[in-house]
Amino acid sequence: MTVQLRPDFDAVVSSLYEAAAVSYSWGPALDGLARLTGSRGALITRPDRAHDGLACSESLEDTVAQFFEQGWHNDDLRSTRVMARTPQGGFSRDQDITTADERARSDYYEGFARAAGVPWFAACGLADSASVIGVSIQRTDAEGAFDDGDLERLRRISPHLESAMSFARNVADRSNAQDLDALEASATAAFVVDHEGVVRAMNARGEQEMSRLVTTRRRRLTALDPMLRTRFERLVAGAAMLARSASAPVQEGPLRLTAADGSMALASAMPLCGAARQLGDGRAIVTLTAISQTVGVDAAVLATAFDLTPAEARVAHHLTRGLDAPEIAEACSLSVGAVRFHLKAILPKAGVRRQAAFVALAASLGRI
Repeated sequence: MTVQLRPDFDAVVSSLYEAAAVSYSWGPALDGLARLTGSRGALITRPDRAHDGLACSESLEDTVAQFFEQGWHNDDLRSTRVMARTPQGGFSRDQDITTADERARSDYYEGFARAAGVPWFAACGLADSASVIGVSIQRTDAEGAFDDGDLERLRRISPHLESAMSFARNVADRSNAQDLDALEASATAAFVVDHEGVVRAMNARGEQEMSRLVTTRRRRLTALDPMLRTRFERLVAGAAMLARSASAPVQEGPLRLTAADGSMALASAMPLCGAARQLGDGRAIVTLTAISQTVGVDAAVLATAFDLTPAEARVAHHLTRGLDAPEIAEACSLSVGAVRFHLKAILPKAGVRRQAAFVALAASLGRI
């Protein structure tokens, strides 16, 4: 029998700080944390259950996949209890948040935790001013529950975990801000929002559009026009949901906003799928493009690129101009129902599920 030696404490701490700067190093760093604590593995979690795709020890990859495939993220007793109880940086264990009787009767513990070979855990929540992420360390039945001695060892490493996580989130947020700066060159207002629609970053043009086309309510981005707020918020929420799951419902299409001076902009939202694998809070990029700059992509180009029929190409052309379904119907002398029929055919041919994604893809053709 091979005895696995526990790594040096300082070496584990160093690996955590290295992972904060180089995100692909999180797997080995979490594996070292798990071995330091005599555990099967460790993973990073989010309170919105969107930790699918975040880092974990290699030994937990199948377990995390099972967690989502079987839908346990919708009934995660551990996360619910620990987020309600744990102060920032403090670890909680199973015996701190549940009784033995609860665990014996719990579908979560019997149906998932014990069946998946991780019946014991210790977790902490690490908060900043806007949201919380966490670290969960998982043990097998043979490794046993975390005792008071384990908890004391976890308290030693907790400040280092908090510092490393905070640094990693700043790195991810700076990366998102750089994406917005790139959009500045195309005169596009852009905002990064989190899973609740709270603005995490914006470029200079985004600041200019504040109080002209959009505003914030309870820190959440919304349309200034009260008649369009619900649709705009659905647009943003849909993109954020797609960042979490490819099976999320199809989101609201591009939305035309009108300022008090009569100028218009096309509002679109795109999921930040890559950022979901980091520790930053960005879930979607919301863009505002002046309608006067949205000249549309030539119908012949669209027909060739996506194998569209002539009627579909005309509809697609007007969609890239920023027109909505009724306006496209008027421009093409079609019924609104016919336009929507064509749109349903256009999106699959382009390999996208949303009108916003099609407009972005078509715009790239115009730059080739």
